Amino acid sequence: MVWQQLSIPIGQTEVDLLSEQLSELGAHAISIEDNGDQPIFEPPIDSHPLWPEVKLTALFPPDTQLDSITQLTLAKFPSLHATDLSWTAIEDQAWHLSGREQFSTTRCGERTWICPSWETPPEDPDAVIVHLDPGVAFGTGAHATTKMCLTWLDENIQGNELLLDLGCGSGILSIAALKLGAKQVYAVDIDQQAQQATQANAQRNRVRDRLVITTIEDLPHHYFDIVAANILANTLIELAPTLQTLLKPGGQLLLSGILQSQQEEILDCYAPKVLLSPYAAREEWICLSGNICTSSVATRTCRKKTS
Repeated sequence: MVWQQLSIPIGQTEVDLLSEQLSELGAHAISIEDNGDQPIFEPPIDSHPLWPEVKLTALFPPDTQLDSITQLTLAKFPSLHATDLSWTAIEDQAWHLSGREQFSTTRCGERTWICPSWETPPEDPDAVIVHLDPGVAFGTGAHATTKMCLTWLDENIQGNELLLDLGCGSGILSIAALKLGAKQVYAVDIDQQAQQATQANAQRNRVRDRLVITTIEDLPHHYFDIVAANILANTLIELAPTLQTLLKPGGQLLLSGILQSQQEEILDCYAPKVLLSPYAAREEWICLSGNICTSSVATRTCRKKTS
């Protein structure tokens, strides 16, 4: 079967209307992507902004009348020209398998391996295997921010820790921490799909009994050995007072999802209570880690370090 794919560059204000129009005309699937090389790294919390220039792609069944779709679309959107609409024939395939080549078994640190279901886990008896497939929630081990966090956990989990995973996404950090020896993990995310994905992945990895999935408002009054937050800088700044109060004396803080250009702002925000320093940097991202200061001497050290 050969599907018909229509690609159209469109302004952000017309995306919803065009999507609705193409759906009514029989599109089976619609996707959007950046068409102007203008990535959005730091959207405001709870907002979902679009790029200024968007490419919308719609997939139609083989018997679609291409000329009819083209004419109806041009009539509805006078800002478009015939040359803006591009049709491509797409061979049918197992769409749910088409992205597999992008995900393969990944090693993070000495012990930890992230392994999708279609690959055979390594035979190393000391390997800590996290079984995870790509899904609706962020976190497959492929992104630089996640890799740095996984490597840090691999190096720093000693066993029996109480850990908070803030912005858990797929649950990858929570599951890795539990498999590395953490006693219990609280996984927090405002996205219900992320909570569902975390639960399913934890069950698959047989660690659900030691994982508590909750919201930050419903956290119990625990003090954590480790707080890990792989989110974005704006949210890390907003939550700084909360994260600091959640750490037990001497507890460790792991922050990721930070652009290297945002490092100093984060360091200043968490000083003097937490002495943070760069743990690793990949591509344009940086991962910070440090301990909460527990005495006046340590506090003075924090201030001196970040001044």
